Amino acid sequence: MEIKKAHILIADGDGVSAEKIKTALEKGGYTAEALICDGIDAADACLTINPDVVFVDKELDLIGGLKAAAYMRSGGYDGIIILLSKAYDESLSERLPELGINGCIVKPVTEKFLLPWLHTKLTRDNDLKFLSKEKNSLLSALENRRLVEEANGIIAASKNVSIAEADKILTEKAKEKNVTKEELAKILVSVSAV
Repeated sequence: MEIKKAHILIADGDGVSAEKIKTALEKGGYTAEALICDGIDAADACLTINPDVVFVDKELDLIGGLKAAAYMRSGGYDGIIILLSKAYDESLSERLPELGINGCIVKPVTEKFLLPWLHTKLTRDNDLKFLSKEKNSLLSALENRRLVEEANGIIAASKNVSIAEADKILTEKAKEKNVTKEELAKILVSVSAV
């Protein structure tokens, strides 16, 4: 996601506040939609639209922003959730991560504060997603290497050959079966445990 191309949903019970935030975001180059709604409609809109970022007012009708955020997370939303609040609450701020909320902004929101703050938040989120993807890729590569080594050991023991010879056998068999060496290794390791 390009940061300036981020799609943002503002779910607020106060139409003036929602429009001010929307205008500030659009001036900053973001795509923004403002909904004047209750908590259930906010959560449903978020799950339907799937924006990159959702600003949700803590004081929404029916279910407040905290419960709406929980509903969004339980529905599979994995974007950024920013709580809008009328006052700073230190004890709530400390609990935001466990509630699935990425940050909190005290209203009224000013353009001068909002744009640099959001840019920093989006940059950090992109960095974390990139690092998480890299970590998962490395873990997958390590697991594949472990499976190949274990399969080579199984082949070496059953055929009474060296590990290097076992690796050649594994490579040849994988080509014959039109699968990757890692896929064949996974099968060999899983059936050897039976």
